[in-house]
Order: sequence, then C-alpha cells, then structure tokens
Amino acid sequence: MAAEVGLMALPIGGNCYSLLTNIIRILGLFYNIKTGNPLLLSKIKVIKIIKKRRKEETMLKIVMIMLCGIGTGYLLRNKKMSFIGRIITALIWVLLFLLGIEVGANPRIINGLQTLGLEAIVLTIAGSLGSTIFAWALWRYVCRKEAGNER
Repeated sequence: MAAEVGLMALPIGGNCYSLLTNIIRILGLFYNIKTGNPLLLSKIKVIKIIKKRRKEETMLKIVMIMLCGIGTGYLLRNKKMSFIGRIITALIWVLLFLLGIEVGANPRIINGLQTLGLEAIVLTIAGSLGSTIFAWALWRYVCRKEAGNER
C-alpha cells in the first residue's frame, strides 16, 4: 500500500516522470507512446511479443544475407568462380553431419528408431516405386507421341 501511495505522490512530468517510465521499462512493463501511459502486460504476452520480435529479426537477417549474396554474385558475375560448387558441396556435407549429431543426441528419436526406421523404409520403397511407374508411363507416352509425329 505504501508503495502505491509513493508512486501516486510522484509529480507527473519532468524528470520524475521519465524516471518512472524508465523503471517501468526496466521491470519488463511496456509504455504506450501514443497515450503516454504505462501498459501493464502479463508475462505470457510479454514473452509472445519478445518471441515475435526475435522471429522478425531472424527473418530480417536471413533476407539481408541473401541480398548480400545476390549483390556479390551480381558484382562478380564476369569472374570465373568454378570453386563455388565445391564449397557448396562441402558445406552441405558439414550441415548433414551436424544434423546427424543433433539427431543422434535426441533421445526421443533414438528410442523410436525401430518405428521410424520401418516407416522410412516403407516410404522409401513406395516413393521409389511410384516414381519409377510414373517415369515409365511418361516415357511410353512421349515415345508414342514421337512415333505418331514421324508418320
């Protein structure tokens, strides 16, 4: 109760008000710039806002890196850069290795490997079989069409 009276007794305006708003910001509360009033938000809402900002910052970083790469490629387009393919291949192998480390360190994946392994085999066989059948059917269709055009 005394803390509330002390805060209410502060004069609004001047250095005391800016000090109060800085304290509110430090405590994790937000400040409404339009009205000039502090907003008391729940911790869950604050966490959601922070996570949303982090996602936006991450996406911005990704887009900026892509744009820098595009700009560099554009500037160096007349140079012979045959080594780039080898670098990309090496980096993909490193990423796959790191992914394997992460999967191997995950106990849920390791414990469910029997079930996941069976599903993976079934999906691999079904996908390969379906691709083969479709490619064969497409090949026959194209060959018939070419044979019809030659007549």
